[in-house]
Amino acid sequence: MENELLETVIQSAYDKGYKVGYAKALEKNKVLQINPHAQEDIYRKLWLTPKELHEEFNIPLSSQSKMRMKKRIPYHKIGNYVRYKRIDIDNWLESGKIV
Repeated sequence: MENELLETVIQSAYDKGYKVGYAKALEKNKVLQINPHAQEDIYRKLWLTPKELHEEFNIPLSSQSKMRMKKRIPYHKIGNYVRYKRIDIDNWLESGKIV
């Protein structure tokens, strides 16, 4: 039922001339059919707390603290709070470089 409604909306958009949006919607629908959890990836938080970084990337809190002191991990200090920007962490992990 939900897929039929989504396909109807997508087709309606195409009929009204939104061809680029139609192509993107079709692609997103294919991704969601293949991986129903892909929707969760879209709504990931931009900023992570040290605890969230630990839960998601399995980097212990003590290791995070040591890496921050040695400036080996990208982080931001906002007032008294430490926050990690997800894109910086993703890029840091992919590159394997030391900041």
